[in-house]
Amino acid sequence: MKKLSLKQKMQLFYQLAVLEESGIPVTKALTTISKSGPGAFKRKCARTAKLIGQSYDLASAGSEAGIFSESEARVISLASAAGRTPETFRLFARYYEDKVTFWRKIVSNMIYPVLIVLIAIFIVSLPALVLGDISLEQYLMATIGLVVEIAVLVMLFFKLPAILRFIGFGLPLDWLLLRLPIFGRKLERRAVQQFTYLVSIMLDAGVPAMTAVPEAIKGVGNHVAKRSLANSMKKIENGEPFVETLAANRLFRGIPAEFLHTGAASGNIPELMLRYSRMEEEALAEFWRQTSIWIPRIIYFGIVIFLAIIIIKMGTAVFSNLNY
Repeated sequence: MKKLSLKQKMQLFYQLAVLEESGIPVTKALTTISKSGPGAFKRKCARTAKLIGQSYDLASAGSEAGIFSESEARVISLASAAGRTPETFRLFARYYEDKVTFWRKIVSNMIYPVLIVLIAIFIVSLPALVLGDISLEQYLMATIGLVVEIAVLVMLFFKLPAILRFIGFGLPLDWLLLRLPIFGRKLERRAVQQFTYLVSIMLDAGVPAMTAVPEAIKGVGNHVAKRSLANSMKKIENGEPFVETLAANRLFRGIPAEFLHTGAASGNIPELMLRYSRMEEEALAEFWRQTSIWIPRIIYFGIVIFLAIIIIKMGTAVFSNLNY
């Protein structure tokens, strides 16, 4: 089943949030949404509405129809039980909006560097073709063939995570991602943000902590973080203090642990955890906005160095031939 695009996800969650806040029943909201967008998007929304009419809840219907991922369905199910679906829809909408903006900036900022690389690839071998050192077939292999190879490698690079997860290597992949310089810590913070948001809305709705924590762990996307939180939950089940056990988890080092202790001291853990979750969401969104600006700059700088090396080599070869 083809997944919805990032833009479609963003539009879906924004529309669900607005329509639900307006008091429109979810089946009618989905029927309204299904009247716009591409064919596959409309069919998935219409099927979700139909399944809800067959006594499915929103999370299960959306997961079955393909508009929600498994983790999204889990979060929406918990949010529905806590009466916080509009807020959760907006949370997802902002998350996907940030991803859409991130990739849009990456693509737009990479157009010029990519054009320079393509021009360089065709120019480097051109003198050899003109001088008759290589045939037209060899020139095409050195240019078009190289472009195709680069395109295939780039495609594999972006598809590799999904392929690894599909064949059962999700845990090793998440372990590796968490050890990336700079980005690893941001992914940890994202996992804590997901967890604290889910725990806070359930505790605020009166769900006992011993029920809220295991359910919130299931909504965390990173498998390594999920396992670490599950280990903390086992300690809590064995009688260790709730706040101290979570604060001792390496994922909560720093500010998250401070918020937990402050919440415990003030007697309002749900409010403090929700405040931390919202603050962290904004901080992570800003980080990815800055990343979308700097990644193309770094790549462009690498391309400039690469072209400079090529020009130096070509110049050296020309002077060598002149001296000869």
